[in-house]
Amino acid sequence: MGRGPNEKKASEKAQFLGSAKLLVKETSRILRKEDLFPKRARWQYCYAIMNAATDFYREAIYANKIEVKTRQLMVDRYNAQSRAIARLGAMDALMTVAAEDFECNVNPLTKWADLLVETRERLVGARAADLRRYEKHFGSLSADEMREPAGASVPGGGWPES
Repeated sequence: MGRGPNEKKASEKAQFLGSAKLLVKETSRILRKEDLFPKRARWQYCYAIMNAATDFYREAIYANKIEVKTRQLMVDRYNAQSRAIARLGAMDALMTVAAEDFECNVNPLTKWADLLVETRERLVGARAADLRRYEKHFGSLSADEMREPAGASVPGGGWPES
């Protein structure tokens, strides 16, 4: 029995949100491994990595909760998805630096890295599908609409203090 367009859309959304949730859980699991991140030095990276993971997940949930009924909501959803992609990049960069600094065996990080790549691909695909779908109703976004105002991607308009 075939799935209707709404069932397929819901399934794709569930797949992305499912992989996003798994990525956050896997990040937490990896960061608790003492053989990778010893307790005496865990604070150096683990809190920042976990914060990036939860920020990504929160942004992904936020983007997916925007019900697009206007052109502005389309722009808001697109920008939230863009911020989520950027947070994935930050998480990847932080994990890479931590793994290099602690000289971690990369084998335990393989599942995590694969999940990060899969989640990013699903998010990029969802964002592209959203653009195609909403352009039919609201028209194409201009380059200016696809860019956020300076400081908008960080809560409070600036970088968080360390």
